[in-house]
Amino acid sequence: GDMSVAESLQHFGYVPDVAEESPRNCVLMVLEPKKKFEKNLRDAGFQVPWRVCVPFAAREQSLDLLAAYIELSHGRHVDVDEHSLPQNVPRTSLSEFIRERLDRYPTTMSEDEAALESMRQSVVDFADALEREGLPLLEGARIKLKIREMRRSISAVELRVIEKKILRHLLTRLDTSASAFEEPKDEL
Repeated sequence: GDMSVAESLQHFGYVPDVAEESPRNCVLMVLEPKKKFEKNLRDAGFQVPWRVCVPFAAREQSLDLLAAYIELSHGRHVDVDEHSLPQNVPRTSLSEFIRERLDRYPTTMSEDEAALESMRQSVVDFADALEREGLPLLEGARIKLKIREMRRSISAVELRVIEKKILRHLLTRLDTSASAFEEPKDEL
């Protein structure tokens, strides 16, 4: 239709138009363990593969579940309580997992911001070109196609930026909570 990809995603509910720290903004992950650990995960009540959307404001219980999945997917044991909820799950592997995921992004945050600025300016420039009088029909169609492509690219980079912000925030939370539980070091 006439909607851009961003408008389509928003209209159909895939990308909420809310503050970035809202629980409606999340990083979608499809987690698949090695075959030899699938039984451990299924026995613990996880689906394989596990599709999870991790929000900016993930609850501690949600982070424990994600940490438990990571531990079990590496063949390690996880304690559970009488309600089958993970207990005392180390979050070191989860922190490493998030760091690895951040490292897989092909760009830095500053590169994303620069690309967004450039792409948005290109859309404005192309839209201005469409306003010109006497524009040949074929050239106008090409410009409209280019605008559509640029909007898709903008949506992709905006989603990547949101994911990076969420993952960085979660990593900070995990690192802060880990340091809060460290024993004080001997000053001597």
